Amino acid sequence: MSYQLQITGLGFINSLEGNVAYISQKIGIGTTAPFSSLQVVGTGQVVTIGEASNTAGKQLLFGVNVTDGHGEIQSVWQGTGYTALALQPNGGFTGIGTIYPSKTLDVAGTGKFSGQLTLGSTITNGTFTYTL
Repeated sequence: MSYQLQITGLGFINSLEGNVAYISQKIGIGTTAPFSSLQVVGTGQVVTIGEASNTAGKQLLFGVNVTDGHGEIQSVWQGTGYTALALQPNGGFTGIGTIYPSKTLDVAGTGKFSGQLTLGSTITNGTFTYTL
C-alpha cells in the first residue's frame, strides 16, 4: 500500500520521516487561504473520519446543514444505518453551555425533552430532594 502527499503552489513540509510529516504552516482542504491550523471547506458533510468505504464503512461525519446552517456530528455504519454516538465513554464530565461541567452531564440553561424522560430514584433541585 502506498500513500502520496502532493503539495502544489506554496507548500512547506518541515520534515518527513517514514510515514510522518511535520508541517508548520496552515493546511487548507478546499481552500487556498486557510485561516486556522486546519481548515476544511465544502458544502454539507465536510469531514469523514473512519473506514474508507462509503457503502460499508463505520464512520463519524462532521458537517454543516446546508438548509439552515446548523452543525452536525453523526455516527454511521454505511449501508446499515446510523449508530450510537458516545461522549466520554471512558469517564469524565460533559458540558452543554458550560466549559466547567461538574456532573456526568451538566447543562447550563433550560432543556426540552420531546419524548419520555426516565429518572432514577431521587430528584434534587438544590433545595429539596424528592424520592420516587
